[in-house]
Amino acid sequence: TGTKATAVPVYDQNALKAGRAHASCKECLPLLLTTGGLLKYLETRTSSNEKLIYFMPTCGGNCRFTQYNVFLHKLINKNQIPDVALLTLSNENGYAGLALPYVLNVLKSIIIADCMDDIRNALFTLAKDRKSAMKKFDDQWSLIIDTLQNNKGKGLFKTLNSVVKELSQIPLKMKITDAPVVSLMGEIFVRRDYFSCQDILERLATRNIIVKRAPISEWLDYCDYNVKTGIYESQFGIGGQVEFHTKVFLQKWYENKIGKLMEKSGLYIHEPINIPSLIKYGKYFFDERFTGEAILVAGSFYKHVLHSIQGAISIGPFACMPTRVTEATVTSQLATSCISTITDREIPPVDIATLPFLSIETDGGPFSQIIETRIEAFCLQVERVHQQMQHSHYGNHTGTFQEAIIVDSIKTREKSNV
Repeated sequence: TGTKATAVPVYDQNALKAGRAHASCKECLPLLLTTGGLLKYLETRTSSNEKLIYFMPTCGGNCRFTQYNVFLHKLINKNQIPDVALLTLSNENGYAGLALPYVLNVLKSIIIADCMDDIRNALFTLAKDRKSAMKKFDDQWSLIIDTLQNNKGKGLFKTLNSVVKELSQIPLKMKITDAPVVSLMGEIFVRRDYFSCQDILERLATRNIIVKRAPISEWLDYCDYNVKTGIYESQFGIGGQVEFHTKVFLQKWYENKIGKLMEKSGLYIHEPINIPSLIKYGKYFFDERFTGEAILVAGSFYKHVLHSIQGAISIGPFACMPTRVTEATVTSQLATSCISTITDREIPPVDIATLPFLSIETDGGPFSQIIETRIEAFCLQVERVHQQMQHSHYGNHTGTFQEAIIVDSIKTREKSNV
């Protein structure tokens, strides 16, 4: 459209301090960081005539996120900041409001970013020469961004094929199927923000544990599910309904096409996002009308633990209600025997008393010694589970347990194609 757009840089302590300086410090960490990010940008922008629109979505329900855009509106008005406005879309109608062609470009970008984040984390853990691997990854990531930014997505899949080919040639210490995998889930902002997560990814990588972060597209699929089932009252007209269902169809198509393509890198295992399946497991703990991350975390953990992951970390802001509700419910059902009660899937014969699940709250400061100790104990649990899973058999499959996941993934895709 010819509109200049830029992403807020990765947050740092300066952004956190700027946010705290304009708040009571009792607010959620994401609010402090997004406020600080906006203020830092305004301090350093070069054009005094710039008209700035700051994208700050919102939601309904039980999260403080509902008040973020309200807070920022008041901050802009109170400080009389000129030429700054907010663009606020809501999850209650699937973030509708933009023209479909622009939405599809955004969706493709998000799906690719999800895949590349997993590939980066896998490379950081598995590469023989980490520094060289990260350099090559950054170069390939720049090619993708250039295609999206300057060519408006033209030739995108040609670029992705080239990127996958280059990444697949990086020497690895072991195959991705031989490494333990931990899912990083929880509050949607914190789990995707490097500053909020601090050194969790690097800490686990030193122990050859791959961190697979819950994708942003999972949250988008979940919002669409709530619209389709009527949990969110979207109030679409006929045109809005047609556009919504077209978006949902194309989003799933892009998820599968891009995911299967990125799988060829040998650094990514594509598992199609299946929200009804996650809700099925999560409903053991929550009514699906209790919307938010809690039901997704519970459902995803019990669907994937002892299958495609060996443990999970649920991370959220300090005093985050959904995070604490999740911790209270999931940690009460961590005995291995609970899986057969909650799920109906096959479970490998592992000799462990408690499933590896760790809940962390972060306020932007360094983790306390207690949390660091809990992380170390969690890693030991994950390593033990992984060793036992690698020595077990999965059904009639005679390879490693993780390799069986790829077989399962292919079968799932074949069924969905039928």
